Amino acid sequence: MPRLIFIISILFCAFTLNAQSYYWQAAGKKSRLKYLTVGGGIGGRMYFGDVQPTGQIFNKVKMAYQVDLRYQQTRHIGYSIQMGGRKYKGYKAFAYPGSYQEMNGGVWESQIMFQYNWLKWEDLSIHKFAGYDPVVNINSYIGIGAGGALFSSSFESNYTSSSDSLLTVNIENNASGFGFYVPVEFGIRYRLNPSISLNIEFQYQIYFTDKLDAVERSLNDRMGLVILKLGYSFKQPKKRL
Repeated sequence: MPRLIFIISILFCAFTLNAQSYYWQAAGKKSRLKYLTVGGGIGGRMYFGDVQPTGQIFNKVKMAYQVDLRYQQTRHIGYSIQMGGRKYKGYKAFAYPGSYQEMNGGVWESQIMFQYNWLKWEDLSIHKFAGYDPVVNINSYIGIGAGGALFSSSFESNYTSSSDSLLTVNIENNASGFGFYVPVEFGIRYRLNPSISLNIEFQYQIYFTDKLDAVERSLNDRMGLVILKLGYSFKQPKKRL
């Protein structure tokens, strides 16, 4: 009986160790490159600030793009360096014809993100066990980080106090500079195959400046982004093992 218990214990340990070959911790990490993903995509950018449509929170969406480099430290924790830019716009109309405020700007930004994956990122280069593959295609994550941006903008205000007034006040202003911001994000990633993934990312950027619209009032400016990205993960198999 002791011999039988010993043999069963050895088989159980061997089974457990083999099964753990799925998991990140037993991957060996011989090649750090396989935890690296490069990607990029296009989407829409929306400005939130002093020049907003009356009674609304949405300005016109302008095209945006972004590229990123992500390192997946564990199945839950990752880090990403992201860079992007393009235009943004704000517009506000007043009651009388010809009375409006309009802002146009451009921004070039870069940021570093800490990402937490609550649906785990899997290393698909690890061999599966006993013909059973527990890996799912969908991965989701949230992130927060720090960034900085170069911006330039122009502002124009044309205001008439009444429909029959001959007095029109016109104000023009320009601004440019560098601003720090905090980006927060939520993303969903779908792996088309072990190496290639498609993800949609929602991002909100809180700036520490009120100059993005060339108007300084009470609140700092913000940006919203929706980006559709295509990514490539290195050293992953071309198909599921």
